[in-house]
Amino acid sequence: MWEFRYKNDYLNCVYDLMADAAVQSMRLLPQHRAGVSCYHHCVLVSYSSWRLCRALGLDLSLIHISEP
Repeated sequence: MWEFRYKNDYLNCVYDLMADAAVQSMRLLPQHRAGVSCYHHCVLVSYSSWRLCRALGLDLSLIHISEP
């Protein structure tokens, strides 16, 4: 859907999460406008956050996702 300049680096950080069945199921949920799923919205927000952390020189290996 979108072209990401640092796609491979980003995917190395989030591949396991993006492969999760619950995350993939978000493709079926609509988001703010027609043609944009909850999954695509979350990927865009995640990528934007990842780029910001990278630009600020933050250690991306310290990011942990906690389960509910």
